[in-house]
Amino acid sequence: MPKKHGPTGEVERKENILRFWRDATVFLGAGPTANNASSWRYFLLHGAVFSAASGLAVAALEPSSTTELPYPGAALAWTLQIGAALALLTASVTGLVLAGVRRRVAVIIAIAALPVLVAPISLLVDGGLGGEPDSPPDQLGTALLREVVEVAPACLALSALLFLLLERASRLSQLLRRRIVASQATPPELSDILPKVPLSIGSDLIRIEAQDHYILVVTTEGSTTLSVGFAETVEKLEPFEGVQCHRSHWVVPRHVTRLVRDGSAHRCILSNSESIPVSRRRAAEVRRRL
Repeated sequence: MPKKHGPTGEVERKENILRFWRDATVFLGAGPTANNASSWRYFLLHGAVFSAASGLAVAALEPSSTTELPYPGAALAWTLQIGAALALLTASVTGLVLAGVRRRVAVIIAIAALPVLVAPISLLVDGGLGGEPDSPPDQLGTALLREVVEVAPACLALSALLFLLLERASRLSQLLRRRIVASQATPPELSDILPKVPLSIGSDLIRIEAQDHYILVVTTEGSTTLSVGFAETVEKLEPFEGVQCHRSHWVVPRHVTRLVRDGSAHRCILSNSESIPVSRRRAAEVRRRL
């Protein structure tokens, strides 16, 4: 799919970023309400609370870098450093995505660059709170390099873990929302969309399959063959929220029990025990819809 440029593409990328954070925080039990679902102020407040809680927890473990500080000072130091790291990480990912970089690539770049970005802030916080004496100007480069090496393991491990958690939470939240919407929606009558379908096979559609100039329509109660085009039928069946998994196959995701590997491609195992192919280029979309 070609990249979208201009104001429309930028607005869409902003909405995708907000949707990712919203879905992740909703699943983690701290999601925004309908009134502030797209408010950056909400996410800043949530980040501040997360940083403060993390700072208190880390300080309680008495890490060696803040052992000389009293507990309130250590907690403040860790809160500031975690908050700065979280802000830098979020800003880096957001900026890269708005520049057109894919989100997963943006996350990898931001995580890799985080130790370099955090090191100067860590030195300032340590110096300001008395954790370490200020370095002379001629030794500042060495001190920064040493700080990068010291913060790198924690930055890389924790930020990678954070994004893995958020990514999983975002996907689960989207899945739950789709299932709730699907369970509350009234499915259309198949015969209203495809008048040639006999009423005897019902409306609980499982899949359709292209067979030369015909299509095979399969429901939970039977099947029939119609003399209609596959592509135009897929368009008409949009209310069923199906997915085209192969150039000749379209399926309703809720009837897919699992996705299995078949050589270099995949196959969908359906609720009626049938197995249909999934092309390699469509596998990611099918997996996302499941």
